[in-house]
Amino acid sequence: MKKVILVSNKLYKYRAQVYSEFINLFKEQDIDFKVVVSTACKEDNFGLLEDKITFVGSSFYKLHKYLKYEKPDVIINFLHPTNRSIWFLYFYTWVHKTPNIYWNHGINLQDPNNKLKLFIYSFFHKASSAILLYTKNELKYIKKKHHSKTFYANNTINFKMIPDVQESVSTIKSQYHLNFEKYALFVGRVQERKKIEVLIEIFKSGEFEQYGLIIVGPGFSEENSTQISSSKNISYLGAIYDDLEVNKIFKASDVFCIPGTNGLGINQAMFWGLPCLALNVRHSPEIIYLENEKNGFICNTNEDLKDKLLLILQNKKLYSEFSQSAKEIIKEKADISIMFRGFLEAVNFVMELK
Repeated sequence: MKKVILVSNKLYKYRAQVYSEFINLFKEQDIDFKVVVSTACKEDNFGLLEDKITFVGSSFYKLHKYLKYEKPDVIINFLHPTNRSIWFLYFYTWVHKTPNIYWNHGINLQDPNNKLKLFIYSFFHKASSAILLYTKNELKYIKKKHHSKTFYANNTINFKMIPDVQESVSTIKSQYHLNFEKYALFVGRVQERKKIEVLIEIFKSGEFEQYGLIIVGPGFSEENSTQISSSKNISYLGAIYDDLEVNKIFKASDVFCIPGTNGLGINQAMFWGLPCLALNVRHSPEIIYLENEKNGFICNTNEDLKDKLLLILQNKKLYSEFSQSAKEIIKEKADISIMFRGFLEAVNFVMELK
């Protein structure tokens, strides 16, 4: 049995749920898939089998000892450029002639014109046996000479792990004291790049007094609290980490809107059939699932976003079409089997090079 080791930054629960599925899918291909976390962080395996996950911290020595013991046939590099272990990993794979796959965005999508960062990413692309992108949309950041070794693994979450919410919408709304008929939802860490203040100002306007806004996530500042203090239709529910509870909120909502940079929240929203709306800014790769005027809107101005939110909340026929399209598109493009297929294609490619 061949062995593939994924060297990761900090492990998050949603990633652990993806890796759990990968372990089974790779096993069907007679491949042993394991994860090693090479950064200083809390050692929580989130349910991954103990023999499939190892934490080595930021120690080069421990990482080297682990790789020397495991003797992987392929290494998947999922480290940030700021993680010093990435440089050790390239040195290790070069010395031991171990095929390495660099899983990344292609470049830093939030700082795409930084020449130093572009130079570093260019080195990673050149030094890697294969490049694995989040979506095909990032291929434009890869030099043509590397296209033959570039693959795509549509980034997603493991929908199989989303709990079956038995409670009715009315029961959920009662639990969280949500008194409006229709709600827009913002879920995620509150950061400047997500532009939550735009959404708050929209729902503070008179046109939206009969619609509610739910905000879930850490990082909500005192300034944000002051912004919504006089607004009866805006509810900040805090940071909710329990899978069942956060999915209750998705079920009870009608549309999903992060005005600024979007990520995997789009996947979860569309799973629940929520049309998605965002501004036309620099997004993470998952924005590819938001197809303008099919399952949501990508708006060029704050005023356009306001108009489109009002349209989707008021127009039942349009809402129904967008909601159904959201479910279909996310299933078609972001099922975990599609993500795995990209990984398997990259692994098979580099193993054939040996």
